[in-house]
Amino acid sequence: MTVKNYLDQKKLFEIINFVTRSDSNPHALIFGGSKGIGKATAAKDITNHLLSDQNDLLHNLLWINSNEEIISIEQIRNIKEFFSQTILNDSYRIVVIDSVDDLNINSANALLKILEEPPQKSLLILISHKPHNLIDTIKSRCALIKFRVPENTHDIINQNTKIEIKEAELLLRLAHNVPGIALYLHQHQGFELYENIIFAISNYNSSFDNTYKLIENYFSDNSIEKWLVFDYLFKYLLEKIIKTSSMSHSNDLFKEEKEVINKLVSKRSTQEWFAIYDQVIHLTASAKKLYLDYKNVAIVLMQLINKEA
Repeated sequence: MTVKNYLDQKKLFEIINFVTRSDSNPHALIFGGSKGIGKATAAKDITNHLLSDQNDLLHNLLWINSNEEIISIEQIRNIKEFFSQTILNDSYRIVVIDSVDDLNINSANALLKILEEPPQKSLLILISHKPHNLIDTIKSRCALIKFRVPENTHDIINQNTKIEIKEAELLLRLAHNVPGIALYLHQHQGFELYENIIFAISNYNSSFDNTYKLIENYFSDNSIEKWLVFDYLFKYLLEKIIKTSSMSHSNDLFKEEKEVINKLVSKRSTQEWFAIYDQVIHLTASAKKLYLDYKNVAIVLMQLINKEA
């Protein structure tokens, strides 16, 4: 999904001028900021500007999308091979890695070697959702461009959807005001799923069949996109439980959510909820790493959050 206006035109051209200025000419940029904030969209806009010809885009652009899987050393070696090829039309050769957070030790070291000796008229754009976690040797060889949540979040939602103002407001709250996440949730019926999760928890003790049917229907195709939405929403709920438990208040989206959160908070101490959160992080990471059946993992998570202390 392409989302417009994450980066205003003035800022976009400032970055382009920064790249093309002969006195600086950085070979690598880190686009840092929270997920869904528009870093990949900005990277596309910049590559489209620097590689305005369609042939240039075809031959002089290499885009590596990790899809939240580990980026292998072979993928990084492809960058070296790509840079060794003849430049078409004396244009830039651009590599975008989305995201560089998914490098392992070997692929990070291989990337470092490329950063140490970049070819002329080359540009690497490293997209990072957590730039503070990148190793210092990579950060020291790149210019960091920080992305922040745009002020016109409602305008972005309105430009890319036809939903009502109230629904847009709820989506943005569910997405922590990050438009990209809100639009992704909207695309995959995230708010409806969240309501169903709340309903299933509220009726968990009386009928586990409701929970099982919810998970069974949602994960009918076991797609990674649906897992990412469920994973996000489940952690969102758990974070609200912890905040309510520790601070005795929460910003509720709707009445049923408040009732479920208060019900769950009464079961355990804040410390116990933190321990459950750690278990959830481990389980969800294992689901992607080990290619587990997402439906079964989701059922385990629902059982974990509902079990008696």
